[in-house]
Amino acid sequence: MPDETIIEHIPKQHREEFLAAFLDAYVDTRGLGGLSKTDLDALIVYLYVKHALGGVFDAYKVAQAMMLKESRAKSLYETGLIKHGNLSEGAAWSDILVLLARTSYELESVERGQIRFHFGNPALFRYFQVRLRQVERTATYSAAYETVVIGLESFLLVLDNVYEQSQTDFKTTEMDKVRPLVKPVIQRLGDSLGKKRIKDLMSGDKSKSGAAQALETGARLASIGTFVRAALAIGSTL
Repeated sequence: MPDETIIEHIPKQHREEFLAAFLDAYVDTRGLGGLSKTDLDALIVYLYVKHALGGVFDAYKVAQAMMLKESRAKSLYETGLIKHGNLSEGAAWSDILVLLARTSYELESVERGQIRFHFGNPALFRYFQVRLRQVERTATYSAAYETVVIGLESFLLVLDNVYEQSQTDFKTTEMDKVRPLVKPVIQRLGDSLGKKRIKDLMSGDKSKSGAAQALETGARLASIGTFVRAALAIGSTL
């Protein structure tokens, strides 16, 4: 059993907003009983994440608070976000970029130029996939482990696409919020890979590897190339 009640997890200044949002979705919008049991559960999980966890989904914390399995918590949150979140693509990408700036990146394969990273909010991955398709690339997402395996070049192309297309594809109130969030992601990528390793990749036998070629491509991208060169410290090699 949880040590605290659910309402105690929510900061006092947000409790009224939580209750108002719950009653609006459960009673005012559809009428009492208008939500199915699953949709009601999804609503509660969604509002809990929004008001108790500051909008940052954590499967373990939700599962502990709600006495659920983590897989069930993920499923309910995804349903809640889709049905009750009214999330635009621009808002979704703001959340994605914050997530990407906090995660760690591992070089999955030097030859294939692939990286692996944790993507802890499964409900947001469909927005990532939209931009992947726009650059005609693919990635593998494991919902069980919340990890993505993707080509490094593909990853940088997606960031370049979001940086550039945010000015035309996203709402006016969102477009200028997205761009500043891209650079920290690239900086985090550089920190994870490490300057020494990047330097080794760009010289010697590994300079023709998929990873090295991806870095070179990223450094030449029109929109984010400057960020890539600075964060990955490869400007002097090109």
